[in-house]
Amino acid sequence: MKDELEEMKKTLEENKEFKKNIGALKANLREEIQAVLRENSNLRSENKKLTKHLEELEQYQRSNNIEIKGIPHDDNPLETVKKPSGTALTPASTGQSFDFAANIEFQRWLLATAIAVVIMVLITGLAFLVESMWGSRRDNDPEPPLRPGVDLLGAVSCNSTICKRYKGLISSCMGSGGKSPCAGLSDFVCGEGVCYGRPMESLLRGLLRALAADELAAWRPRSSAQPSAVDNAAALYEECRERTSREVDLTSSRDNVDADELQSLTDSKDTAGELAARLAARYQDGAFFWLDAVPIHGETKRRVQLKVNKQFLLNAETREASSRKRKRRSLLHGSEESPSRSNVGRNILRAMDHVHMLWKKAGNLRVYEPKLMDVKELDKCGLSSAVLVKELSQVGNTTYNEGDKIEVANTALLPFLTGLLQTENIKEYLAWEFLRHRLACTSPTHLEEKTLTNGCFDCIERVAGLAAHAPFLRSSREVESQAKQITFLQHVRDFMGTSVREAKWLPAKQRAQMIDRLQRVKFVRGIPAGVSGMKKLNNYYSYLPKSTGSFAKDYKAATQAAWSRSLTRTEVSSPLLSAFPNVLTRNNVVYIPAVALVPPLFNYGDVESVNYSFLGVALMRAVLHSLGMTGMQSLPDPEDVETAGHIDILSQCLQLNRSAKFYSSRLADVMGIGAALRALELQQDGQYAIDDQQRLLLVDSCLFMCTADDPRRCDMPAGQAAQFQEAFTCPRATSISEVAKCTVW
Repeated sequence: MKDELEEMKKTLEENKEFKKNIGALKANLREEIQAVLRENSNLRSENKKLTKHLEELEQYQRSNNIEIKGIPHDDNPLETVKKPSGTALTPASTGQSFDFAANIEFQRWLLATAIAVVIMVLITGLAFLVESMWGSRRDNDPEPPLRPGVDLLGAVSCNSTICKRYKGLISSCMGSGGKSPCAGLSDFVCGEGVCYGRPMESLLRGLLRALAADELAAWRPRSSAQPSAVDNAAALYEECRERTSREVDLTSSRDNVDADELQSLTDSKDTAGELAARLAARYQDGAFFWLDAVPIHGETKRRVQLKVNKQFLLNAETREASSRKRKRRSLLHGSEESPSRSNVGRNILRAMDHVHMLWKKAGNLRVYEPKLMDVKELDKCGLSSAVLVKELSQVGNTTYNEGDKIEVANTALLPFLTGLLQTENIKEYLAWEFLRHRLACTSPTHLEEKTLTNGCFDCIERVAGLAAHAPFLRSSREVESQAKQITFLQHVRDFMGTSVREAKWLPAKQRAQMIDRLQRVKFVRGIPAGVSGMKKLNNYYSYLPKSTGSFAKDYKAATQAAWSRSLTRTEVSSPLLSAFPNVLTRNNVVYIPAVALVPPLFNYGDVESVNYSFLGVALMRAVLHSLGMTGMQSLPDPEDVETAGHIDILSQCLQLNRSAKFYSSRLADVMGIGAALRALELQQDGQYAIDDQQRLLLVDSCLFMCTADDPRRCDMPAGQAAQFQEAFTCPRATSISEVAKCTVW
C-alpha cells in the first residue's frame, strides 16, 4: 500500500511538472508572436516611408521630362526608366529592386504568422487533451487490473452471431470500470453487476450457452455414430441458436396469454393461497413461478426451503411504468368484443400495482436471513400448508406432513406473502403471471424474428442441458482438454489435502481420516462420465421425443416433454445441470459435472493457479459436502479480547455454536476461516505483527469470494485472500459488521 501511495505521489508530481512546462511553452510562444507582430509593424512603417520616396521620385521624373520605356510612368512607376546622358543615377532600377525585396518580406511575414497561429492552436489543444486525459485520471483511483475473465473472452473464438453479441456486450462493460474496484466481469463474481440493464451473470451464462452451441455445431459433423438422443438434443439446440441469432433482442417480452387457460385457472375452486402453494411446489425448477418450495436433500432439520425466485424478483424490481402501460394495452386488447376479458385485465392490473407496492416495502428479499418454522405455520400468512404438503409428496419421492420443518429463506418473505394473498383479485394475477412465464418457453411463435433470446436458451438448456455438457463433448475429442481436466482435478485434490494438513486446530486423528478419504476417492469428469459416459449421456436425453423435421413441432414437443418431466421431478442421480456445480458421489467416486470444468477448458486462467476460483472453490465445497467431511471439534482459545472478538464474528459468519461440544460444519467451512484463525493465533504468539488493515483483511476473508447466487456466501479460503484480492475485490468486504451477516453454502 505504501509503495502504491509513493508511486501515485510521484505520478502527481510529474503531472504538475508537465503542466508547468506547458505553461512556460505557452508564454514563450506568446512572446515570439508579439515579436513577429512588432516586426510586422516596423515593416509597414518602412513601407510607408519607401512609398513616400517613390512619390517624390515620380515627381522628379515628371519635372525633368524623363521618358519611361514600355508602359507610361503613371501606370507603373517602378518600370525600368531610360537613363539620360550624363546622369550617374538609375532611379527606376533602384525602385524595382526594392519592390522585389519588400514582396519577399511580406510573404515571409504571412507564412510566419500562419505557422505561429497553427502552432499555438495545436499546443493549446494538446495541453487541454493531456490535462483531460491525465489530470482527472491521475487524481482518481488507478484502473483495476485485468480480470481473468479477459482470458475467457480472448481465448475462445465465436462462430455465431449470438455468441459475438454476448461477447461484445460483456467486453464493452468490462472496460467501463476504473472507479470501482468491483468493475467489469468481477461484478459477476460480486453478484451485483449490471451490463446494459442485464445482470452480468445472465450475460455470462448466455455467452457460455452460445459457446456450447458453437461447440456442438463443430462436434456433430465429426461424430458419425453419435447416440440418437444426444444428436436429437444437439440438433434442437443448434436450430434454436441459428434462429435466435438472426435478430437478437434481449429486452423483448411477451405478455399475451391464452384466455381460456387463464379462465380455467381462475374458475378453479382453489383459493389464492392454495393456488400459490400448488404452483410453488410443482414448478420448483424456477422456470415458471416466482415462489419456490424446494426439498433440501441430505438435510434433516430443514426438509423444505421456501424462497423467492430471483429471476422474477429481478423482473419485478426493474419493471418500469412504461412496461406496465404496455402490459395494460396487451391485457385490454380486444376488450370491446369480450367484456369479461376487460374485467379480468383490469383486475390483473390492479393486483399487479399492489404487488409492486408490496415488493418495495418488503426490502431486499435476496438476502439470506432464514427462519426455521413448522410447515403448518404457513397458514398464518395465507399460504395453504395442506396443499403444499400434498403437492410436495406427489411430485417427489418423500412423504411430507404439516409437522415438518420448513426454512423460509428470508424473514421478510412472510409479511410479503401475508399482504400479497390478501390482495383483492390476486388469484387472477397469480394465474396470469404463471401462464405468462410458461408461455415464454412453450410457444413456438415466440421464436419468430424478434425473439427473447435469453428465454429461448434458458428453455433449451432445461430441455437438453447441452450447455453444461458441451465441454464434456469437446474433451471427448481433444487430448489437450483431457490433460487440462486431469490437472484441474488433481489440483483440486491437492488443494483440499493441503487445507486439511494446515488445519492444526483439528485433532490429528481426524485430519488423518480426512486425508485418507481424499486419497481413496476417485475424481472423474462427466455426469457421471467415464468409459460409458456417452451412453449415460444418451440415457439422460432419452425422454426427448424423436425429431419430425419441423423445428416448431420439435421445439413444442420438447418443451412439453420437459414440462411434463418437471411435474415428476428429475431424479437426483440425473440432474438437469445449470451454471452451478452439482456434484454426485457413488462408491468413493466423485462425479464432477462438465460445467465446473469450463474454466480450464477455455483457458480461464492458469490451471495451476486459483484464478478460476469462483467455480473452483464452490466445486471444492460441494465435493467436501458430498464426501461428508464434517467436524470441527474446537476453536482456538485466544487470550486477548480483541482476537477473541474477531473469532466470535467469524463464528457467527459460519453459524457455529461455540457452546456445543461438536461442531457439525463442513470442512469447506473450516477452510473458510482456518487461515484467518491461524494468522490471529500467530499474531497472538508474537511471531509476527499485523496492522489494522491486515486484521480487517483477515476478518473479512470470507467475503472476498462472493458469488452471484448469494453475495454473502463464505466461498473463499482465507489463505488465498492476498492472491484473490489482486483479481477479485469486493467493496462490501470493508467492515466487520458485514461479516456477521455472511452465511455458508
